Amino acid sequence: MTYDIHHFNKLEIIYLSNQGSTGNTFFLSLLDGHEQILNLPGYVDLNFILKKENSFENYLKKFYSNNPFFFNTTKMTITSKNHQGLFFLGENCNEGLIIDKDLFNKHFKNFTKNIDVSEKNFIYAFYYSYAKAINKNIDKIKYLVIYAYDHNSTLKFINLLGSGKILVLSRNIFNNYFSFEKKILTKSNLRNEDKNLMLNDALTYLYNTSKNVTPLILAKVKFRIIKIEDLHREPEKIIKNFCISYDIKYNELLLHSSFIGKKYNGHSWNYEKKKLKKFFGFNKDYHMIDNINNLRKIEHIQILFIGYFYLVSLNYINKKRKFFLLRNFFYIFI
Repeated sequence: MTYDIHHFNKLEIIYLSNQGSTGNTFFLSLLDGHEQILNLPGYVDLNFILKKENSFENYLKKFYSNNPFFFNTTKMTITSKNHQGLFFLGENCNEGLIIDKDLFNKHFKNFTKNIDVSEKNFIYAFYYSYAKAINKNIDKIKYLVIYAYDHNSTLKFINLLGSGKILVLSRNIFNNYFSFEKKILTKSNLRNEDKNLMLNDALTYLYNTSKNVTPLILAKVKFRIIKIEDLHREPEKIIKNFCISYDIKYNELLLHSSFIGKKYNGHSWNYEKKKLKKFFGFNKDYHMIDNINNLRKIEHIQILFIGYFYLVSLNYINKKRKFFLLRNFFYIFI
């Protein structure tokens, strides 16, 4: 066990950071089978570690509370929070993930037996126990992937756990926000949630999505960007570049979407049939669709106003579109 603790303490962290709907769960499903990378299935809420506890047991209790389906995603339903389609796995879209909770707890207890209580040690103990529970080869792991959900949360995790490599998945902000609008309407209908509260979420999302990587720039941290559009258009090229950048072995498994060996089918919603639809693998055509005209004028004006340099620097808008948007922007002052 001393060797395992020593080995885990030397692992590097990849902070997967984003702002909004940019394909993070899909990207995690590509990384999942790689022997040198240890990531969790989809978004797992670890934000509870931002509040210090005096025992590993208390941290673990908070984890259980925040992630009730982690050990058995077959119990999820379409109304479950952060389900990400983890009950929609397999060839027939009817499988989930079942992780041996007793085995996890056994390894967690052994790992934390003689170490100090800290946020960093909890994270290492948690990832180690997860790796053991899914029979991952500990010796070959080089990176832990922490998906903190948004850039501000990523910076908080860095302050707690230390520096690492920050990877940002980027998506055309107009398409990003359009997807979010559809998603919150679906959620409000399925969960019978207050649409006024959802509207407040939309306004916050619109602002943060437009601002995008600004928090990382202000914090003066280095980060790499992968455009989700490029990943779907040239997957092998982008994944090979990722492997070179992070000094890991390229493996064709990285082009196959799965979690713990089970095919990942996405969590896209069929609005006509009112159920999840299968969305497996890469789809360059879907990510080339321009949804700017599906937004209200005030929405794309705000996105342009706040996110202009982000959009231009990543070539999301060409010169012709740039002129058109700027003209619309200045109309609001006339």
